[in-house]
Amino acid sequence: MVAPDQVIKSFEFAKDVATHLITLGTAVIGVSLTFAKDVIRRVSTRLRIVLCLSWVFCLLSIAGGAFVLMSLAGELSRAAQPTIYQSGIRFCAILQIVFFGLAIVFSLIFAFAAAAEKEQHAALDG
Repeated sequence: MVAPDQVIKSFEFAKDVATHLITLGTAVIGVSLTFAKDVIRRVSTRLRIVLCLSWVFCLLSIAGGAFVLMSLAGELSRAAQPTIYQSGIRFCAILQIVFFGLAIVFSLIFAFAAAAEKEQHAALDG
């Protein structure tokens, strides 16, 4: 049997992870939007699509995090023996993490490919 303090602590940690990923997803969107206005005109359509996919995955990660938080609250309020391993919580948490990972991968692909395109254009112009 798990002690009540451990259950509460596990819910706090799960909430913190979801909240941090929501914050990081929001920051990725904010930073990439800040620099996108300068870069977006100079990159290919393919790279614009990659950047948009990054934003979509960030938004999906943020939504997944919101669902994690709602699932945690629901589990605490209705279950006799609440656990963070309830299937709804796990499903939403896994989706949040996978979408965040994909957002980071697409952001990195965009950053490196945009830099490569810039070098390529500089070499052709120079």
